[in-house]
Amino acid sequence: MRFEFIPRSHRRQFGLRRAGAQQNGGERGQALIEFSLSIGVLLLLFLGLAGMAWGFFAWLTTTSASREGARFVIGDPQVTYDEVVTHICSTGVMMGGSSASCEALEDAGEITVLVEPADISSRVSGAQITVNVGYRVPVPTLRASFFNGGGITFLGPIWVNSRSVMRIE
Repeated sequence: MRFEFIPRSHRRQFGLRRAGAQQNGGERGQALIEFSLSIGVLLLLFLGLAGMAWGFFAWLTTTSASREGARFVIGDPQVTYDEVVTHICSTGVMMGGSSASCEALEDAGEITVLVEPADISSRVSGAQITVNVGYRVPVPTLRASFFNGGGITFLGPIWVNSRSVMRIE
């Protein structure tokens, strides 16, 4: 095996390189820079998709809850508002599954339930019962703040409302 000493000036002149040296010396960090620039966009897309999925799940849950509340009222038209809300919360997945968690959601303004007609005496055979259920979906929130204290909120809390109408037989 023969070793030769080649001066740097000759290496550059004849395009000779050391074994294992990269050919594109100026592009060594290109992949890292491209990844760091694109990861922000990909993360925003992922969070937006997760927020949409959470909102869709909340919409399905409120629709099911309003239907269940309407069925409960037409099954026994003399039930009170509190009994309807407790029944809706005990059957709803997102509502917590218990009356205590439902009361906490209602007190915090996270859930609204409206039963019409509210007067029990007007719930007679042939009358229509309307149950509206609203739920505040806690989607990921992005807020841009300004120096003066103001700001813009993107994807703030989204309210999902569902309404079911059934007739008492």
